[in-house]
Amino acid sequence: MSSGLNLSPTGRRYFLRIALPAIVITLAVTIAGAFMPSGNFLSSSPAQMPVDDGYIRRSELPPHLRVALKAHGDRLERPGRERLTLDGTITRAGSTESSPIRLVLESPAKMRFEERAGRGIIIFNGQRVIGQAGKEDLDLVETLVFDTPDHFFLSQTRGATTRHLGSRFRLDDEQGADYKESYYDIFQIHDPSAISGRAQLKNYYFNSDTARLDQVRYRTPDDGSNVVITFAGWKSYNGQILPSIITRSEGGKEQFVLTFTSAAVGPRSEDTVFSTP
Repeated sequence: MSSGLNLSPTGRRYFLRIALPAIVITLAVTIAGAFMPSGNFLSSSPAQMPVDDGYIRRSELPPHLRVALKAHGDRLERPGRERLTLDGTITRAGSTESSPIRLVLESPAKMRFEERAGRGIIIFNGQRVIGQAGKEDLDLVETLVFDTPDHFFLSQTRGATTRHLGSRFRLDDEQGADYKESYYDIFQIHDPSAISGRAQLKNYYFNSDTARLDQVRYRTPDDGSNVVITFAGWKSYNGQILPSIITRSEGGKEQFVLTFTSAAVGPRSEDTVFSTP
């Protein structure tokens, strides 16, 4: 979408349907935040997250979200599919080489990230990051725990404020008939459980034709940099539809690309995966 204000008829329609509502919400959240105590970073204290079992009743979702939930598999609806183990590589900004990784995710919000190139292990136990974590580590947690379709759907059961901004939006604001890119149904949530410990407004772009999550867009709470998370290469693993490529960009610069080559789906387990490096 164009970042500038377009005063053409198309631009005015875009402003009234997307930009103006977003500005109003942002101002409301900012004003409300001025009268609330600031949150702590997850690297030093637990996040204020509701306790849940990580399951969703599809019937409790609005009709337009039930289709999207189904398009990602049934792991959030039935016991026995809570843990995902993915193997692949990570390519970081400024590097042309990829490092092998293993990622373990467990619903509702646990993560273990192992990079086998001497960078160590990052663990998020559902409330906080275990051990010391730099910005790159926290960005990985944010992306893999809080910027996912699973988190979006679980947020609906936790009472997150969600607005459906509209359907079949284009990534530009023109109306030319030669547009060949995807169309999007856009949902905005006021997310109280971001890695920063502060509430954020995030826009989730669901592909209008596949109902799968293609992008998440928001601004960092510190300096307002634009963050874009892109999901691509969707594949079926034991009936669960997962992206094989996840890219995070910040301020227009690519931070990292995760490429997954295999995935295993299993039940929740009471082990030390999310407590011991």
